[in-house]
Amino acid sequence: MMSLEEYRSHHPEVAIATTAGSWKLRRSGADGPALVMLPGCHGTADVYYKVAAALGRHVDVVTLTPPKHDDLQQLVSDLAVILDILKLREVALYGSSLGGYLAQLFAIRYKGRVRRLFLGNTFRDPSPLQERWPKPSEFKKLPAADLMAGVVAKARALPVQTPAEADLKRTLLALLGTDQTPDALKSRFLAGILAKLLPRVPLPENSVAIVDSDDDGIIPANPRIDLRTTYRSSPRLSVPGGGHFPFLLKGEQVAAFINRTAFAN
Repeated sequence: MMSLEEYRSHHPEVAIATTAGSWKLRRSGADGPALVMLPGCHGTADVYYKVAAALGRHVDVVTLTPPKHDDLQQLVSDLAVILDILKLREVALYGSSLGGYLAQLFAIRYKGRVRRLFLGNTFRDPSPLQERWPKPSEFKKLPAADLMAGVVAKARALPVQTPAEADLKRTLLALLGTDQTPDALKSRFLAGILAKLLPRVPLPENSVAIVDSDDDGIIPANPRIDLRTTYRSSPRLSVPGGGHFPFLLKGEQVAAFINRTAFAN
């Protein structure tokens, strides 16, 4: 399996400026269908490096890091612009955590541009997560550096009993506070605090797929169950031991599911 450093060296990062700010992306450029991957709050789209490396030879994988911006509707508009710039009319779209919420928003507004929607370790109803956080007015007063310090401390405390767990910890610590700035982290958390309950995405259920883990320590059980119930007939990959980051802990398994669900002939 390719390392993060090898993946980065093979796929240089490119910046594209939009209304919301500068989006960062890496692209495999394969002569095949397109898969766009949006990260959650923790780190950048480089968290997807294992899946991108596994699929990138026959799928045009675009890992896309949004700019520092808490207006999700503006990010949805900018994502459409990014796809136009990349000349991608229709894509498979994978979003994890807050990125999964953003992916749903995009599919609701631009359903004709999404051929397959992957909802990874995410939510439709943000209220159970919001109960853990201060009100927006109070959260805005929180120093971004303090927020980042708390997130980094939790990453440093992650247990390491397997090579995959060691890689998860190493990857998060390589991204938090460096590639992802404290202000960027705070903007993503604020976007989640401001989020509202989403309606069902207007796609056929066989065009939506769910990836989740029962040991997810970030997304509570109720939002996971709500998503499964809303898309009860959709393909689903339950990843034992995947936690909140199955694409890092079980990258080959997630890549295989994406491949057979969206790209297998």
